Amino acid sequence: MTTNRLNEAIQLIKAGNKQAAIPLLKEILQANPRDENAWLWMYACVSKVEEKKFCLQKALEINPENQQARKALEKLNASMLVPNTPEQTSPASAATAPPPQMSPQQNRSGWVLAFGLIMILLCVSVFGIYSLLQGRNMAALAADLPLWPRTATFTPSITPTRTITSTPTPSATSTMTPTRRPSATLIPELASPTPPLTAAPFTPGNPTAIQPGSAIADPNFQKAVDAYLLEDFEITIELLTTFIKDNPDSAPAYRYRSAAYSKSGDCVNGREDSKKAIELDSNYAGAWESHGLANSCMEHEPETILDLQKALSLDGSLATSHHSLGVAYFRLNNYKKALEEYELAIAIDPTRSKSWAGKSRSLSMLGRYPECIESANQALELKPVDVLAYKTRASCKLYTGQITESIEDYTAFLNNVKLSKTRIPTSEIGSAHQQRASLYFAKQQFEQAIPDYKAVIEIFGEDARRFCNLSYAYFGAKQYQNTIDAGKKSRAINPACGGEKLLGVMARSAYGLGDYQQAVGYIEQAVSARAPVVNLYYRGLIMEALHRNAEAIQSFEAFIAKAYSGPEVEDARAHLARLQP
Repeated sequence: MTTNRLNEAIQLIKAGNKQAAIPLLKEILQANPRDENAWLWMYACVSKVEEKKFCLQKALEINPENQQARKALEKLNASMLVPNTPEQTSPASAATAPPPQMSPQQNRSGWVLAFGLIMILLCVSVFGIYSLLQGRNMAALAADLPLWPRTATFTPSITPTRTITSTPTPSATSTMTPTRRPSATLIPELASPTPPLTAAPFTPGNPTAIQPGSAIADPNFQKAVDAYLLEDFEITIELLTTFIKDNPDSAPAYRYRSAAYSKSGDCVNGREDSKKAIELDSNYAGAWESHGLANSCMEHEPETILDLQKALSLDGSLATSHHSLGVAYFRLNNYKKALEEYELAIAIDPTRSKSWAGKSRSLSMLGRYPECIESANQALELKPVDVLAYKTRASCKLYTGQITESIEDYTAFLNNVKLSKTRIPTSEIGSAHQQRASLYFAKQQFEQAIPDYKAVIEIFGEDARRFCNLSYAYFGAKQYQNTIDAGKKSRAINPACGGEKLLGVMARSAYGLGDYQQAVGYIEQAVSARAPVVNLYYRGLIMEALHRNAEAIQSFEAFIAKAYSGPEVEDARAHLARLQP
């Protein structure tokens, strides 16, 4: 909420209403006295020299490296210097000099000198009284704004620039929390001049109050922005390419085309366009954000974080940058930090369905499943085709025991992937097929599970375990030849996968096809000390079908002796009664 307050104050200041901004800044400083940006914006609001000096001193206590603040403080101090006193005779020369004989002219000079000394004393006294009064004014300001010990622990606010001091290598289990230091934010009055505001003051739901390029009237540019917001990136790129030919120095055009390239998977062109936007306007937050999106496209997460933090230091109202930071932290498995960024994006713009979906995913990874479902519901209420929200909600419903509802959400995800204009990673699609297949299998809906298992193989490639799962699904659907074929592929990749269980399934499938010779080959491999006991029962059936009665009797007796419980036991006894003389 502090970020929201600061953004509101900044917009009021830029709109020329500094007095209205002061109460907001005081509220921020009451909550966080170490907010460097709030002190600097307060400096821009107050009018008295001593008050300005006080704000700069507080900012420098937080961040001694802020050279702009230091220069401003030096300028203020110079303006407050006491005037030099007139040159006086040294004590030594006065002691040795003969008593002067005063002429009338000299007498008048003496009176002038005396008068000058009196005026100097008077000035000093006035300045002392002024300082005292100013001290009281500062005491009043200090009483109104919180003070803190110099040794207090620094808890940086969200708005100042955050930097990473090292570049960790992401791993499957590692987390990364960037080291923060106080920002070197430019003082508003000393920053490079910006065009006068034409946009309305920032309010929640308006992710970017100041959007460079909004005044560009060219129809191609406006249509391109509209296409970008509708996630029609191909049209965005086409229109902006035409616009850039006639306007090669337009940073907003490169920014939007960069983002369109990155979101459609063309990371290289996305990065080149974002570099061009930064070259044209290094203080353009959108340019840094698009550079972050390009790095995210390349999965360079530490660089992404730095770019997005830079964008937010220039424009704290960018909900999109907070969202993209959430994505970066999520990829680094730092789910708690990802959740923070998604919540900041939502606080700025509660209409962002993607941020609600990202929040839902983070809550899922943190094991907060009811909250996960609630956030996903919010995302889907805002955007019914938000595909990732369906997938996340499906996972959280699974963990809360809602199997049927989970299958429905996985189905909605996979159906809407085809309609989504946003690039969905194939890994997300593959994992959805895998989860839905497992749920269908658990509900013994084998016919429905088969297409999902085949899709998993198509997406992730041939793997022994995937063919093994497919073989079991075929067997459950009584597609016996397909069971054997999938089982063979699994064993060709890794003979140990599935073990005696898979061999038993293949033997039973061959038996179901009437191919008893093939069945006996599989069942002999399947029967071992570690094999499922039921394989002995099926060995008896196969041997009986081959008229190898002695081996059939041996198998049935061994099966019954294992005290196996199930309908197969009574059937084995019936076969023994027929086979024994």
